[in-house]
Amino acid sequence: MQNHQNSQRLGVLILAAGKGTRMESEMPKVLHKVAGQAMLSYVIDAAAGLHPDQLVIVVGHEAQTIQDHYKEDSRMTWALQKELRGTGDAVRSAADQFESFEGDVLVLCGDTPGIRAETLYRLMMVHRTSGFDITLLTAEFDDPTGYGRIIVNPDGSVQGIVEEKDANAHEKMIDEINTGIAVYRSAALFNYLDKLKPTNKQKEFYLTDLVSICRSQGLSVGRMQIKDPTEAIGVNDREALAESARCLYEDYASKLMKSGVTLEDPTTIIVEPQANIESDSVIEASVCIREHSQIGASVLVGSLSQIRQSKIGDGSRIGVGCVCNEVHIEEKVQIQSHCILGTEG
Repeated sequence: MQNHQNSQRLGVLILAAGKGTRMESEMPKVLHKVAGQAMLSYVIDAAAGLHPDQLVIVVGHEAQTIQDHYKEDSRMTWALQKELRGTGDAVRSAADQFESFEGDVLVLCGDTPGIRAETLYRLMMVHRTSGFDITLLTAEFDDPTGYGRIIVNPDGSVQGIVEEKDANAHEKMIDEINTGIAVYRSAALFNYLDKLKPTNKQKEFYLTDLVSICRSQGLSVGRMQIKDPTEAIGVNDREALAESARCLYEDYASKLMKSGVTLEDPTTIIVEPQANIESDSVIEASVCIREHSQIGASVLVGSLSQIRQSKIGDGSRIGVGCVCNEVHIEEKVQIQSHCILGTEG
């Protein structure tokens, strides 16, 4: 095993070309909102947190719609997958943009909004300190249905990945799944793409087949199991969309409470992660705080209130059942119950 710890250049490749048929929607899957913003935005933000040298997003279905959504975001460049022929072909679509790149390439999925930058950083550290050519991010699910399974040799090393639709009954009993996230030494990723064959039930080029191909060429494959499997939820339908949102809301609620915010009943309160609440504020039950709202310190927000894209000054009191849309409330202001401020939209 070669040591690539000193290969410090990092490229990121986000796969966002799929149709998302099970969403039953005209909107591109990755633009569906999860806890306040497009699911792809969470993945971009997590990737950008690693300060990569290069960030490329592969689009296909409704490519222009996705690019238009991010037209003011200069952090990424785009690659087009002209025909949707699988994840391996999606990576091949971006190969030209990495032609002169030497380093590590982190491959992400545009439909995993729960993934955190700190998890990706840990994955990078495992990859570089261990010197693997490929390092997979895996997870254990109580119900792994729908995910590719990690096939492990008796000595614990990774043998390969089998997709759900190609797995036999024994393989479907494996609960360690492929999250679709992995970091590759650039040569391991791009030099073997031509060896991928569509010899599966989907007749697609699976990027996951690269694991067994690289193993057969003497390259090393490692894995890191994610601590919180909810980060790995892939959003393919509306149920998964709701589940992912619930996890993001719960995670952010926990962070707020640890920072000194009182949430009277976290199970009924929605605070989108783009919003911010200062310490000693109290949020009563059944409140929604959305978008980039800023709630100051020692604020009381009464139950059943909705706040969107607003700024509430320190020490203010918002009565029961109020609506605040795009308003700025100064410090120590008291708003009577059932008031509508700003627009009703």
